[in-house]
Amino acid sequence: MKRHFTSFFIFCFSFSYAQNKNGLLPKDTAAYRLEKEIYSRALKYNDFQVAKNSVYKMIALNPTDKSLKDSLLTLYFNTSMYGQCILLSREILNENQSRLEILELKAASEQSIGLIKDALESYEKLFLQTKSLYHQYQVAVLQYQLKRYGECNANVEQILKNEKSASEKVSITLNQKESQEVLLKAAAFNIRGVMFLESNREEEAKFNFEEALKWQPDFTLAKNNLAFVSKKDKTTTSAPSKPQKK
Repeated sequence: MKRHFTSFFIFCFSFSYAQNKNGLLPKDTAAYRLEKEIYSRALKYNDFQVAKNSVYKMIALNPTDKSLKDSLLTLYFNTSMYGQCILLSREILNENQSRLEILELKAASEQSIGLIKDALESYEKLFLQTKSLYHQYQVAVLQYQLKRYGECNANVEQILKNEKSASEKVSITLNQKESQEVLLKAAAFNIRGVMFLESNREEEAKFNFEEALKWQPDFTLAKNNLAFVSKKDKTTTSAPSKPQKK
């Protein structure tokens, strides 16, 4: 799943006491107001490159307005510029480590470009602060990808025991174009099933895939995994559908 963080698109410009030679605050100058108008129109028409260019110029005109970096960060993330998103999020977090929404963008960006260890560290920090099942699920997925199965299973067990996992959902990537919203409980059973399958514990894997489907009968990955493990032909070259990020 790719979360879209559009809330930062709303400008909450900080008040700056720096004035230009005409006695105007940076945000009140004609140049700044023009770029702000261009930015707003660019967003209206989903022209993100123009929007980014306007934010760059506004930062140059009013460098003390920290909210501009938030807006740029969100543009980076929503246009899949994950490397730039990571660099800017580090800069923002160096100034204020309590910005959990920035840490989440950093974690999701790291995960998106395969920086698994970095993403795990970021999501672990998030989970310690939020106790969110979504963040715990991401921790479990990343631990699975790093083959830290004991830690992954411990988190999966906690998710399964949490009553909220029967109502809260997560978006699971099916392929490059498709994703599916599934219950966290079903997603957790699927992860555990894949771990058992990779350990050649097929009966336990089958049980967990079946449990996932009890909670969400249309869960595509669990259905594929159950079909795989149920096949009598052990010479098949197919592979189980592994838990996906986000």
